[in-house]
Amino acid sequence: MKALFTNKTALVQSLITTFIMSVIMSGLITALNTPIDVALFGRWFDSFLVAWPIAFVVGFFVMPQSAKLTQWLLEPKTA
Repeated sequence: MKALFTNKTALVQSLITTFIMSVIMSGLITALNTPIDVALFGRWFDSFLVAWPIAFVVGFFVMPQSAKLTQWLLEPKTA
């Protein structure tokens, strides 16, 4: 099987994807669980600073495996 990711591609994709996911998820969860006031953005940013490094490390190792699983699931199966 051809390599799905080069190291550089995996790194950049993980950085971008986990950044977007962390911004959205930390923002939504912070807004849902805390008062919406002037301090919301500070709490959101604090949550993001915790979430992104965790998401990046997990994403970096999971995304290549997820791509392989997706490829395997979508391959035509012969009977």
